[in-house]
Amino acid sequence: CAGEKIVNRLIKKLKRSMNTKVNFKVFYKTKKIANYCTTKDSTPDKLKSHVIYCFECPGCKTQYVGKTDRNFITRLDEHASDKNSAIFNHLFKCDNFKFMSSLFALPVNNHNKKTNIDTLSHLRNAVLNNTSILTMNPRFSNLCFLESLFIKSLKPELNKGIKASKELALF
Repeated sequence: CAGEKIVNRLIKKLKRSMNTKVNFKVFYKTKKIANYCTTKDSTPDKLKSHVIYCFECPGCKTQYVGKTDRNFITRLDEHASDKNSAIFNHLFKCDNFKFMSSLFALPVNNHNKKTNIDTLSHLRNAVLNNTSILTMNPRFSNLCFLESLFIKSLKPELNKGIKASKELALF
């Protein structure tokens, strides 16, 4: 190895310059690239699991806080397609979101022909692009506690009356 050759040459030079016999011991620690930066790719947010997330309606800024122990993207797809989801129902009823969606159907380039928009794909994009991860925790019991804590602090409008989130009571 090149490093060992350099050390051996240095020891020989030091011994030649000393009048007495000295036994040199060289201690050195190699540096790994991992000491300077990570060597693993980070997991994209959409593929993370065990997360607390917050959805904010692009039309009216109404919020929803939820948790999932599965892939984040899987849960978001459910919110975008399940008619029983609070997010799905809100986006279908939100007048501001409907107005924003209708702008995509306006005529383009002075043609009087309106374009058709796929409402469900637009709704899915709204869910995907307006939901962010608040925190992560590998233990489900901690996720339940953290979800309650975020609901109590953020007071999201869409979490009212939802049975899935427990009331936070510390004492």
